[in-house]
Amino acid sequence: VDLNGMAVELARLALWLETMDKDLPFEFLDHRIKQGNSLVGTWFSQYLNYPVKAWDRQDGTGSTKRNKTILKDIIKPELLSFITGATQYNLLEDVEAPEITLDRQMDYWNELENTQLFDTEKREEIYRKKIEEDNEYLRLKHQFDRWCAVWFWPSENGKYPIPTPKNIYAEDDKLADVVRDLHSRNHFFHWELEFPEVFTKYQGHSETGFDAILGNPPWDIQKPNSQEFFSNHDPIYRTYGKQEALKKQTSMFVESPSVEIEWQAYNGYFKAMSNYVRSAADPYDTMLARGRANDDLKSQWRRKRGKQKHQHCQLNPYALQGGADINLYKLFLEQSFHLMKKSSRLGMIVPSSIYTDKGSTDIRKTFLEKTNWEWLFAFENKEKIFDIHASSKFGPIILSKGGLTESIKCAFMRHDVKDWESPNPPHMEIPVEKIKRFSPNTLSFMEFKTPMEMQICERIYGDRPLLGDQVKGGWNVKYAREFDMTNDSHLFTSRAKLEKMGLISADEDARDPRIRVRLWLEGYVPLYKGEYIWHFITDRAVSSDYKDFIRKDIAKAKYDSKKLCHGRKIIFRKLGQSTNERNAIAAIVPSYVGTGNSLGILDSEYLDELLLLYNSLVFDFCLRLKIDKNTNETFLSTCPVLPPGLMVDLVKKAPRYKDLIVGNPAPLNYSLLLRAELDAIISYLFK
Repeated sequence: VDLNGMAVELARLALWLETMDKDLPFEFLDHRIKQGNSLVGTWFSQYLNYPVKAWDRQDGTGSTKRNKTILKDIIKPELLSFITGATQYNLLEDVEAPEITLDRQMDYWNELENTQLFDTEKREEIYRKKIEEDNEYLRLKHQFDRWCAVWFWPSENGKYPIPTPKNIYAEDDKLADVVRDLHSRNHFFHWELEFPEVFTKYQGHSETGFDAILGNPPWDIQKPNSQEFFSNHDPIYRTYGKQEALKKQTSMFVESPSVEIEWQAYNGYFKAMSNYVRSAADPYDTMLARGRANDDLKSQWRRKRGKQKHQHCQLNPYALQGGADINLYKLFLEQSFHLMKKSSRLGMIVPSSIYTDKGSTDIRKTFLEKTNWEWLFAFENKEKIFDIHASSKFGPIILSKGGLTESIKCAFMRHDVKDWESPNPPHMEIPVEKIKRFSPNTLSFMEFKTPMEMQICERIYGDRPLLGDQVKGGWNVKYAREFDMTNDSHLFTSRAKLEKMGLISADEDARDPRIRVRLWLEGYVPLYKGEYIWHFITDRAVSSDYKDFIRKDIAKAKYDSKKLCHGRKIIFRKLGQSTNERNAIAAIVPSYVGTGNSLGILDSEYLDELLLLYNSLVFDFCLRLKIDKNTNETFLSTCPVLPPGLMVDLVKKAPRYKDLIVGNPAPLNYSLLLRAELDAIISYLFK
């Protein structure tokens, strides 16, 4: 199943070419390889229940006002009338029962399967004339489409009728036309209707679902891409800065209103899809009244819904997606899990975020607790296996539905596909109990490349606390971020603009303390980025100088809004691959300087001691085994730490380490000596 019709045709052609035999005819494949949106569809257990949460979203203009009005003034009153029995909506009482339609479809499918394999014409005739052109089947499919269409209804366009609990299945041509248009654009795909022999319960077939699922799903983030959209109307749109691009959008809308309508429809799809993923697992949970009356109404409606017959799925998927951006590979994994029968197997090629990211926690937990997760074999794209960045990491996972995972065969940072093709791929087994110890909240995997690395981590972790623990006498770290380099770009002042204002000349270096004081007196401070810092050191810019500045009152207001403890802050690098020289890189800066989103902020009662620990080799060793492309709160929170009191005592006994903390311009050899000595002491304390 593929959303792209051309991909479907190419798949059929590829299979024909691969199996071509001059003595055999081409087999009919249209009933096995289909076009459709694998992720958006509904089920027998759901299609007759009105999805009220479909309106809990913004429309294509970015507003919720119209949808809230529709929900309040139309949908809920009709729904209440139906739940309480004041009105009966028997719109389908004259329609053939779905069980009869499904039984007839099953007879057609059995006829097709019993037809000789190479009688291509006969098989195609059965599929085209009997299965696809069955009027009651088409009516049922259209009813399924209406349930899905509510989620994507173009409510920003007031000329369309609104599908409500009362009219959703009414014989309304205008409503039907909009549903057909939405189907043609979104390709709703209803698995129980498209493959009834797999998902229908019948005598001798009580366990429904696929025996095996294989795939290489897309890894795209689902959100609007203004550059992609507007480049179709302005070829040089990608060259504009953010503020210039916004002005260009406005002028396009004025010159050509149709572009604005297209943009709203484009945005509307992503708003609708986001709401669908967020709400489809429980599309009926809405406030119907106040207090006890609300609970009673929900119970009544739940009982009504419970009477609906089901085939394969009683519940919709997508309860495991987490709160991050919609990532297609996670949708495919969860949908595939729903489509599998018990004891069936799943094999998919997925990005490394499946085993590292916080947003994948619920899927990982489900796989560990409800499947036998057999393999995770991760590659780094150094040898360009795929046409993506060389530092990208990905790999196949293999699991069997049902049971419980006790350990997983894992390999990380592999580069040669032949490693996976071998009869016994190189790997090490990681017990689930170790995963839970090293990452108790998110169950993220650490990228152990040898058993020795896992043994070292076991020794480091021991029974020590984690950085994210919030306990009396602990580090009690707070995490923060300040300015977004894109969304907040209107707050920044470039170096070139400061030169035009006469605040700095072209030959002056803003890293010079004298220049910085002058700019500070004029109200400007540097905007720090990740490339500007190293261990304990700031101003380590790749270029010769700062590129952006920000008014100190804006920087101070942002810092104050975070409600942190000190007049200083630890800033740490967020961007960086685990293959970099170091990953745990931090320094202390005054609170009044600004920081971009390539830097994070740490705050604790023990700020100086935390900086010493963060920049240590031991902390870096643990962190680099966790991260994918970014250092964030999720990974930092699960790193082992020494008690704050121990670090306080260390600084008291060896005050020379304060030369590192304040970033004094000491001789390089002296600084390296202090760091080496500190690494040795902290390693000893962790043993």
